[in-house]
Amino acid sequence: MQKQNLKKKLNDAQAKLHEVLKLYISKHFPELPKLAIACSGGLDSMVLLKAFLSLYPKDKLLVMHCDHAWHEASTEIADWLKSFCSQYSIQIFDTKFEFAEDEKTENHAREKRYQYFQKICEENNIKDLLLAHHLNDQVETVFFRFIRGTSSYGLQGIPESRSISNESLPDSGELAHSVALHRPFLSLSREDIQNYAELLSIEYREDPSNSSLDYARNRIRHVIIPEAHKINSSLLNNVQRLSKIVSDEQDFIQMHTEMALNYLGALPFDLKSFRKLHKVIQRSILSEFFTANIDFCNQFVEAIEAGGFHRINFKKGNFFTIKQKKIFLESEQDL
Repeated sequence: MQKQNLKKKLNDAQAKLHEVLKLYISKHFPELPKLAIACSGGLDSMVLLKAFLSLYPKDKLLVMHCDHAWHEASTEIADWLKSFCSQYSIQIFDTKFEFAEDEKTENHAREKRYQYFQKICEENNIKDLLLAHHLNDQVETVFFRFIRGTSSYGLQGIPESRSISNESLPDSGELAHSVALHRPFLSLSREDIQNYAELLSIEYREDPSNSSLDYARNRIRHVIIPEAHKINSSLLNNVQRLSKIVSDEQDFIQMHTEMALNYLGALPFDLKSFRKLHKVIQRSILSEFFTANIDFCNQFVEAIEAGGFHRINFKKGNFFTIKQKKIFLESEQDL
């Protein structure tokens, strides 16, 4: 009886995951374009790759892997993944990044990865890149942003899809190719993915750094979220619902922000007119069109309310200035 229940659970996991991917493919890739899959060799990305191999033409799949060279196992993982792709006759592109000690940060590694992914996609005329982020990653992101300090905008979490281009990637050179990032697993939990991997005996290789508590995100994953889950077992679904509600509210705010900008006209803004706007819209204008730094937005909104002369540095060499009953955006050259 116990074996039958386990088999049913695993079969249900396969059906659920395939259904999610089939719907995603029909929605985003009805013409079956060539796709790139970012694969670390870990559980999540290997399940994504294996599932697509069973649902999508394999000659239209390309794999990309980045070796961060932070530990001895990284080269071994890269070699194993190349061997795997060779067995399935899948084209794979691999690179190795070397980092100085002060560069070994999650953000720096992420920027390097995305620059490389965009480069390979451009060279192979690919416009869609698949990532294996899932519901647990979504919850971790919301917790991470909340702890660091964020506006409601940050509580939306990871979007299911968005575009990256040279404008959004620092030091990306002359790249102008826009790539759509897709995360078809965002509605699936880590348990769903683990069950699928167990059913199909999917091999994978974990990066040892994933278990290290030296990284803030790992402490959230391995310490904070398990404790929060003990308080409420519906944690994943609750955070997912919160992110959806916030996303809907942000759409509403965006609509009114655009109306407010039409009302204000071009910079410099009339101070009296800006003050008439609700503070939510004031912050939205500042965060979306100038800087997402929540501390700066709050500081500037407070300055507007206080009145008088103010000059606030929001970006190196750039200032918001309140003077002569107007709001100016100035650079060091203007001063």
